[in-house]
Amino acid sequence: MVCASGFRDRQYEVWRSSADLDRHLARPHMRDFWEHRMDYLERDLEIHYLTMRSPYPRPTAA
Repeated sequence: MVCASGFRDRQYEVWRSSADLDRHLARPHMRDFWEHRMDYLERDLEIHYLTMRSPYPRPTAA
């Protein structure tokens, strides 16, 4: 799962699963950010959920 925001600088995050993203968004600091985000932002976030078509490479052991 990929989350992308479409402001001036495009950013994206790759998540192993939607369940992992849901757990992250449920964390106290993220709930607080979402509740108060417009105190920090000039306009709301534009989030697009995408699906990766290629496998995400696993890290190799050092």
